[in-house]
Amino acid sequence: LEEALMNMYNLEHLGKVTFLDLETTDLPNNNGRIIEVGMIQHDFQTKKTITYQQYIDPGHDAKMNPKAFEVHKISLSKLRSYGLLTQYWDSICDMVEDSYIVGFNIHKCDIPFFINERKRCGITRTFKSIAAIDIAQYYWKNYPKTLGGAYKHLVRDRDLEGAHTALGDSSACCEILSRMAEMDVFPRTKDKFKQWIASDKNEGSYGCKIIQPCTLRQ
Repeated sequence: LEEALMNMYNLEHLGKVTFLDLETTDLPNNNGRIIEVGMIQHDFQTKKTITYQQYIDPGHDAKMNPKAFEVHKISLSKLRSYGLLTQYWDSICDMVEDSYIVGFNIHKCDIPFFINERKRCGITRTFKSIAAIDIAQYYWKNYPKTLGGAYKHLVRDRDLEGAHTALGDSSACCEILSRMAEMDVFPRTKDKFKQWIASDKNEGSYGCKIIQPCTLRQ
């Protein structure tokens, strides 16, 4: 992880980046609920890196999709000793505010989950990130369709360790963005970066941009 962050020196103009991944009971369009949040944040100015990992009780009425359990192996019984999302929401918001949020399929998965869960729990606070960078939108053009596939193809010629844990997948996103920085996918200056965002180079797939505004106000 330290090596990956060092290799992002040409992205220092981003200021602060937060790599985020969620584990859930189901898909967002199937009333899935968040059960684990993992984040790794790096501040390019202070060179400080912090991590956040939290299991979350989805509520007594939550149901686990067996297919989801097969992936992350987190049972509902294990989660009963943790607090509800409302207990951790402020901590999550405090960490992601004023940063770029980076994730794999974050536009179609993680952000919609936050929107749905915020509504379900009656939470009023939203977070103010600069924008969300979806590394899946870039790699789905040319590479395997999963985070593990992209990691193995582009970062290391081996399988992803810690796959399907929120913090492990956040770390993988960090390493992939580092590789993208080495490949000069993004411009090295703030002004050219803004131009890149407005250009057709920012086109992703499935109607998404690679980098697009991030808001929970829907």
